[in-house]
Amino acid sequence: MLNSQGETIRRINELISDIDVAMLTTLDANGDFQSRPMLVLQPYFYGDIWFLAHRDSEKVRSISQNPLVNVNYVNDGVYISITGKAAILSETQKKSDLWHKQLKLWLKNGPEASDVVLIHITATSAQYWDTGYTIWGHWQNQQYPHVHNHNHIRLIDV
Repeated sequence: MLNSQGETIRRINELISDIDVAMLTTLDANGDFQSRPMLVLQPYFYGDIWFLAHRDSEKVRSISQNPLVNVNYVNDGVYISITGKAAILSETQKKSDLWHKQLKLWLKNGPEASDVVLIHITATSAQYWDTGYTIWGHWQNQQYPHVHNHNHIRLIDV
């Protein structure tokens, strides 16, 4: 059953609130999909997703060539897929606002550094599947997971 846009966004916010890592998928110069884990910097979704990255990273080069991306969140029987268009930005205040101490592992120079950039994703569509149970638990019971709550919302027509 399709929910209203507001209901779906509310539900997506509930579902991602406890997810710390998302998978960002880009297209490389050869048109191949490349996915990598990214630290979730905002535990809510209202149409925009933000990440921090190194300016010279492959993901930034890929986005510069092709801005179409996908972000996936997974947690205990919850699956969220958000597609959108990404842009690379260098706003120091926004980088500082989003900064998380765990990022120091990858971005050693901190949010003020010129080699740290923002990845801003404007969502074009979002889908979620809330199975109500973990795949692992049903796999142990030798049951094939049945998705009984699928919702899809188009945020922007492209």
